[in-house]
Amino acid sequence: MRRRTAENDSAPGHDSFLDIVANIVGILIILVMVVGAQAKGSWVARSHDESQAQAAQAAAEDQAEREALAAQQQHVAALQGDVERLAAQAVDAQQVGRARFVERNQLQALAVELESQIEAERARLDSAQQTGFDLRREVYEAEKQLEDLTNAKLATENAAAPVTVLKHLPTPMAKTVFGNEEHFRLLGGRLTHVPLNELVQGMKQQAEIKLYKLKDADRITEVVGPVEGFSIKYTLERRKAAMNTSQGSVVREVADLESFEMVPSDAVLGEPLDVALAQGSEFQKRLLRLDPNNTTITVWTYPDSFADFRRLKDVLFASGFLTAGRPLPDGHPIGGSPHGSHSAVQ
Repeated sequence: MRRRTAENDSAPGHDSFLDIVANIVGILIILVMVVGAQAKGSWVARSHDESQAQAAQAAAEDQAEREALAAQQQHVAALQGDVERLAAQAVDAQQVGRARFVERNQLQALAVELESQIEAERARLDSAQQTGFDLRREVYEAEKQLEDLTNAKLATENAAAPVTVLKHLPTPMAKTVFGNEEHFRLLGGRLTHVPLNELVQGMKQQAEIKLYKLKDADRITEVVGPVEGFSIKYTLERRKAAMNTSQGSVVREVADLESFEMVPSDAVLGEPLDVALAQGSEFQKRLLRLDPNNTTITVWTYPDSFADFRRLKDVLFASGFLTAGRPLPDGHPIGGSPHGSHSAVQ
């Protein structure tokens, strides 16, 4: 009886120890779960931060690459612009060089053409007229020298330092005109369009109709016009000409043009040269209708307008036109014949 009572008294202590162990185990389990939850949250947050950092770095690298590419493209565009500008400057330099070469030849050819035509016209005059012509020519040359000396004096006075001028006389060169040719007259400082092409065409058409008159006359004179203030007076002649046939040489009578001349309907025609060279003038409007690539401007010039011809030639050259000068003595009409010469461009 006493032994059983002792065993029952030790049971409550043993149970308390087991309860303590169970509590400790439970606390450990709870701690493990809390630590695991915290560790998981920390890993998720760290992974999110790392992803954001990588994305930001990738975006920064991409932006840097785009900026570098844009800078390279701008550099390439600038280089391309420099190349194109240099190419354009090279083309301009070549064109200027060719233009200066052509102008040099034109100036010398003009002098040669004017001199030859002046001598030809002088040869047609009698001795008294030749003397007067020579005097007028000497006066013009003296006035030209005076003008050159005056300009040189003014240039010397206005120059900051003395300049040595080298004069270059090019080799004479000229090219005969056979293409499209537009005619103008310089007289008394006024520039006038001469409708020579239109009147010559009208003369050809009318001459075919008037040929019957040569049956009763050796020579007939007719008139066509006026057109733009000019008429053309021409003379047809009947002459004998030897012609080769299958039966041998045969003499026949043929009709031929002897000569023609332009007759102005008024003493004052056209525009003053200053007006003609201004924008919007009749002369400038007419130039706009012409193609400088296949058109030559022939200027019939009288002695009182030789200086004006040089100004006109400069304007025509700047517009791309070749110019042919036709000097005429005072009072001599514009005209020609089948045996005359073609204009020569400079």
